[in-house]
Amino acid sequence: MSNLNDYWLERAKMFIQSETLEDAAKVAEIERIVAMMTAEIYKNLLAYYGKLATAEGIDWREAKKIADAFDVEAFQMQAKAYVDQQDFSEKANKALKRYNTTMYVNREQLLKQELGLIVTKAYAEQEKVVNHHLQDSVTRTLRHQSGILGADVHVKQSDVEAIVYSNFGKLNWSERLWNNQDELRKDVERMASHVMLRGRHPYEFVPEIRKKQQQTVANTKRLLITEAARVQTEAQKMHYLETMGDDAEYEFVAKRDEKTSKICRHYDKKVFKVKDMVPGVNAPPMHPHCRSTTVPYVGNWRDKFFKDRQGKYRLKDEDAPSIIKESGAKWTDENDPYGIQRQRHADDYYEEIRNRKKEIEIREVARNTGFRESTIKRVYEHIFINKYHLREGYKQFDPDFDMANSWMRLRDGKHIKKADLIMLHHEAFEHYLMNKYNYGYREAHAIAEKKYNYDKEIKKLEK
Repeated sequence: MSNLNDYWLERAKMFIQSETLEDAAKVAEIERIVAMMTAEIYKNLLAYYGKLATAEGIDWREAKKIADAFDVEAFQMQAKAYVDQQDFSEKANKALKRYNTTMYVNREQLLKQELGLIVTKAYAEQEKVVNHHLQDSVTRTLRHQSGILGADVHVKQSDVEAIVYSNFGKLNWSERLWNNQDELRKDVERMASHVMLRGRHPYEFVPEIRKKQQQTVANTKRLLITEAARVQTEAQKMHYLETMGDDAEYEFVAKRDEKTSKICRHYDKKVFKVKDMVPGVNAPPMHPHCRSTTVPYVGNWRDKFFKDRQGKYRLKDEDAPSIIKESGAKWTDENDPYGIQRQRHADDYYEEIRNRKKEIEIREVARNTGFRESTIKRVYEHIFINKYHLREGYKQFDPDFDMANSWMRLRDGKHIKKADLIMLHHEAFEHYLMNKYNYGYREAHAIAEKKYNYDKEIKKLEK
């Protein structure tokens, strides 16, 4: 394994540890919310029991009497306050608004309404905690990936929300959370009926209430940790594709401890294509509470270059003939009898490209080739915009006739050649080496050319 992979694996372990601490902090917040919810449920059951009980217990006919108007009005105001004062989701507010009960309800119905409101508010608060945690998880993951790969990926808030609320299985996490709420609310309403209609003392339900409290925390904790792993995988995939391209690979890294699952042990250190990355299939989470992660994988052919960066493929200036020109992908022969005309065409076309709208240029080439716009953006900036320390000083690459023609075909979407597509691959990889690993142009060019030989393909066209 290379030093680079060792570094990434060490970073992955640190990331797992830090995310585990983030999870624990949010779980503690969930525990607080649920504890307050169960305390409120028990308090309300006791209050109704104390209000209606006699020496013989509660007469069910008392429970069926119309509730006091002041009690109903107080309940309505409480429900409205939850909607008005809290920053809950649209789904949560819709659920809370259902508790705008009529004035003419019996005492049993009002108790059920009050307990339902307590449960709904608690789940709205849990949803808020989980949502913030998942959005923060995406942001932290992208920041972590940028630290590993040295490249930022800027995403819109709508992209973050799309990751957070995408389905995992048949439902998204929010739908699962509210399904859990429905089950708990039914259990609480059943307790209310036993107290009001059968006269059972609320104390009898303490063991069940405590059990429900533990189950609620466990269910939300499972959702929070598992979904955090999912959104982090989705964020990693997005970052890998944006910064490393469609052919990139990643390595599965299991969280290694005495609790590591068999499935994560099985997948640990296995390598997959990023384009095939699917949470729950070949990437975390592989099971509930999964805290495994992934790292970029450097294949064998690249490993030979990254393991020893110092001069292994260095091309010194004196090794190159005087006719070599730094143009970004290939070295042209200025002894061409039509060299002056070719160069003038290249100069003019490069200038024309730079004067056109960058966004349109990138979008058109991406549309005509099927490449990601982020990849074309890197190629565009590498060839036409960026400045590097070259033999003739700190400057842009010299315009090149063949590359100008390749870009023209790619831009127009007509008569695109294999060489044109190889140029895109070559330039994207060359850009990666120069901007991520600080290779000099000639060294980066030599490495990229071994995999994507644009010069060779161009010569085939000239035969």
